[in-house]
Amino acid sequence: MPRRNLIILLATGVMTIFCYHKAESIGRTQYGRMFSNFAQVMDEIEQNYVRKVDRQDLFDTAMQGMVSSLDDHSDYFSAKELEALGESLNRRFIGIGIRVSTDPDTKLLMVSTPMVGSPGHKAGLAAGDLILAINGVSTLDKTSSECSDLIRGEEGTVVTLTVRHYGTDEAVEIDVERADIPIPSVEGDRYLPSGMWDFRLEQEPQIAYIRMNAFVNETLNGLSQALTELRNKNIKGVILDVRDNPGGRLEVAVDMCNLFLNSGVIVSTKGRDGIREIYEASDTGTEPSYPMAILVNGESASASEILAAALQDHRRAIVVGQRTYGKGSVQSVMDLVNGDAALKLTIAEYRRPSGENIHRHEGDEEDHDWGVRPNPGYEVPLTLEEWVRLKIQRQRRDVFDPTGRMSTAPNDQNGGPIRAPDQTILDPQLQRAIKAIYDQIRNRAGRTEPA
Repeated sequence: MPRRNLIILLATGVMTIFCYHKAESIGRTQYGRMFSNFAQVMDEIEQNYVRKVDRQDLFDTAMQGMVSSLDDHSDYFSAKELEALGESLNRRFIGIGIRVSTDPDTKLLMVSTPMVGSPGHKAGLAAGDLILAINGVSTLDKTSSECSDLIRGEEGTVVTLTVRHYGTDEAVEIDVERADIPIPSVEGDRYLPSGMWDFRLEQEPQIAYIRMNAFVNETLNGLSQALTELRNKNIKGVILDVRDNPGGRLEVAVDMCNLFLNSGVIVSTKGRDGIREIYEASDTGTEPSYPMAILVNGESASASEILAAALQDHRRAIVVGQRTYGKGSVQSVMDLVNGDAALKLTIAEYRRPSGENIHRHEGDEEDHDWGVRPNPGYEVPLTLEEWVRLKIQRQRRDVFDPTGRMSTAPNDQNGGPIRAPDQTILDPQLQRAIKAIYDQIRNRAGRTEPA
């Protein structure tokens, strides 16, 4: 190599190293100033604020403020919140396995229903029972959330409940051992006397109805088991209900789509630098091609939207209800160095099989492409009050409430309590989904494609 070229090469290398270290030094200096200001603000607040504050709470709040400014779904979790996040993702908690509410008449804690096979169920707790005290602490005028915190504890420990069983006046003490309780994420139309779900519609027993309220590993297992149960029951079609389902794990949504699709793109993710991953269906373990409908509303988000979009784009199911939420962003949860906190950061966005966007960005109008819209002719709008009434009716149907006292919900827009109707009201979105199943049956008989 000529000497002149060698000198130029060496000079370029030296300048590159110099510029790198200079930039790194500037970066360190900039961060140093910011950290110094942050520490000073913390110190000033701790020393001089009008009320005493907890340093850790102050730090956690500052971190949450910084991360939440990025978007609605990135977040910082303190140690306590990290524990709650783990329970939410795993759909498990340590407790006795009962659903509770505040009795509107006595203001005491009331058992809505025990989960079948749970410690509470085995101890004899039943719907309508009043829990007067928890380890000697009265439940009077306490919120159901406060009471739940008292009931929960370490696995294997015992909680003592003072209970007045429904229909009796005598109070008894019941010792119940806490255990690891899985939270059901797949439900059917109604309970059978055995305590198991019936996944067939009572009004249309040849149509399966499967509700999913989260996307976790147990959801996939529950859905698979429900479909297995239904195979020998002469089912004409399946309705999946993901209304008010906030989503969950991407992998679970992909696996669910794989149950119903045998080829093609399910979903792709697009990050800062373009397409990150593409998930495709396989022909392994695919369910029969029976007619399908999927119920969605404005609170169906994330994994719910992935499922609905994939089945709609591949013309595998008719989407019924209302336009979905538009939460099509991918979050990664990262443990921080000390292990007592975590960062949930948005790293990508979903694209449906058609390539269209799912995520609704700030400022997006109704006519923008986001979320999942019902198929033409299958949009069924509901007002908030109509939906609340239907949810109360569903809750009463689900929890075996012999007392009839679970009839109120949060106040309506006029300030009065919304009460469930005395007589059963029809769910218009479910009725349209039933129609979608029969429309597909007729279309197949006439050898035409579904809308």
